[in-house]
Amino acid sequence: MNITMVRPYRRYNKCSIGKLLGKCSNMYLIATEANAKIGTAAAVKKGNDALNALKKARIEGWTDATYDQEALLNEIMNERERELVGEGYRLMDLKRWGK
Repeated sequence: MNITMVRPYRRYNKCSIGKLLGKCSNMYLIATEANAKIGTAAAVKKGNDALNALKKARIEGWTDATYDQEALLNEIMNERERELVGEGYRLMDLKRWGK
């Protein structure tokens, strides 16, 4: 996964993937969810790596965790709720997940 920081400051937490620009944590979570939904062992490993990279950037002393496909999807749902609170994504997330 090739995600680069545009501005490394917490206030300007933006990333770019190619020409797309958006909140870095949202891009990591989108990539993680896509890999989890693909469901192959390699894709789930990529999803674990992306989620662990995001958590390492946010949580001091974070140690890597390994999730299976279902646990990874549940952790993504929880992480999207925590990371994107108040930004207007929650309703669409719940609709997309059928909750």
